[in-house]
Amino acid sequence: MPLEIHDLAKQFFGFGDTPGTIKIIIPSVEQTREVSLRCKNYPRFNYEVSPDDMHSAIRVHALLTSIYGERENIEIISHKELSSNPVDYNRIFIGGPPTNIFVFLVTHEAPIHFSQDNINRVIHGTKNDYEIGFSSTDPHSRSIAEDYCLISKRSYNQKVEFVIAGLRAYGQLASYYFLNDEHFYQAVKDVFHANGFQVLVKIKVEGVTCLGWEIVEKIALEPTEEEWDVFISYSYKDSAIIQEIVADLKKQGIRYWLDTEQLQPGDNISQKIEKGLKRSKSVMPCLSDNQLKSGWSRAEYTAILNKLIRGSSEQKVIPLILDDLKDQDIPPLLSDLQYVRRSDKREYERLLSFLK
Repeated sequence: MPLEIHDLAKQFFGFGDTPGTIKIIIPSVEQTREVSLRCKNYPRFNYEVSPDDMHSAIRVHALLTSIYGERENIEIISHKELSSNPVDYNRIFIGGPPTNIFVFLVTHEAPIHFSQDNINRVIHGTKNDYEIGFSSTDPHSRSIAEDYCLISKRSYNQKVEFVIAGLRAYGQLASYYFLNDEHFYQAVKDVFHANGFQVLVKIKVEGVTCLGWEIVEKIALEPTEEEWDVFISYSYKDSAIIQEIVADLKKQGIRYWLDTEQLQPGDNISQKIEKGLKRSKSVMPCLSDNQLKSGWSRAEYTAILNKLIRGSSEQKVIPLILDDLKDQDIPPLLSDLQYVRRSDKREYERLLSFLK
């Protein structure tokens, strides 16, 4: 990739200058399968890991290493290696919905999405429905003449999730060409900074060669409402121990709201905190001498206590005692709740299990 379009590509992917781990995820199936499309210029394989998907993944890997340089944290994995835990890395799904169920799952509610029909595949757009174009109506002599590639991006937990998927192999393979083309990035530049976007590209095919591309739809996506397992309220003076607790939550796959990770420059802090509280299943005030003396933490407690007083929320409020705070020092209302002392290993582990 020419150096002059590196910055455009970085903005497009949204991984930042230091992207951390990027996993390119390809599908695999439990047993070999036969392709459902027969035509002159489409490969006929019985396979477990699709060679088309692997070829596409290698090309995307080459694209990313040309942007960021050789890195051990850009890797290709099978979707069998995915964890059900919250994701703490950037990821790119490669493949079509029939083989990569994740492609279908992360796009099926988006404005541009794949049909559930695995044989006669269709992409439902906002302006039209898009199908593979053939050179002939004769199934015995036809070739693919047009294919489509859907690129979807969404952001969550400060990480990025991409889908690069074609109706058939050419849609995916062609992505390497237009993602190396400055004209492509200039054409979609207006959606770069949205929380997410979708771009649908039509590919012209002749023989086994992708001759050209054309953007047929692009759309910026509204932010999705994140949900959390637990909202953490604490004093900044306890930040070191809070990071230990966060590490424990991550190991258990617990989604947490923490101000230092969620608040961005320019945010309305009170509104962001209230939104985090509203969308969390549980609230965990971390009580300590530092916390009780913290004027800012009291602002969070006001919102928490209001929920308890109104009794209108189904959220659990579970105080976590960080030090040897005496029972009589726990604030009213919170003292009536079943709290947990972090020093009690058994109860602390029980709390982590409950939050999952």
